Amino acid sequence: MKNSIIILCSMLLMSSTVHAQRVRNTAEASQNQQAMATNEAQLERDQQELQAYKSRLAEFEMAFANKNAPKVVKMKAELVSMMQREIEQSEQKIAQDQREVAQSKSESAGSNREVRQSRRDVRTVDNDLKDGRDLRDDRVIKEMISGI
Repeated sequence: MKNSIIILCSMLLMSSTVHAQRVRNTAEASQNQQAMATNEAQLERDQQELQAYKSRLAEFEMAFANKNAPKVVKMKAELVSMMQREIEQSEQKIAQDQREVAQSKSESAGSNREVRQSRRDVRTVDNDLKDGRDLRDDRVIKEMISGI
């Protein structure tokens, strides 16, 4: 009877753990899709910015080669402005990456905690089953001794 209760409790515990894991997996998949969409948009924007920068740089070089001082000054200012904007964006990306690393570490720690808890739960059930067998063995030994 005790074994049946232990097995039933362990099955209930395992089913709730499996359900919770499904919910987490679904949420994680959604987050992954959002991250991929964001990354693709950033990649496209970065490619456009790079192309614009190359175009401005070619204009600057052409003006410099033609000794067009007013255009050189104007293009230089535009290029410096573009570089400053890119530096600011890089700083923001670094800050975002740092936040994501911290979040990943936190999620990993949570997953590790869950794994350890699951192992403890399994060990507890195993030990309870062994205790039941030990008690049964003790009874058999007592009966054998009392029958002597």
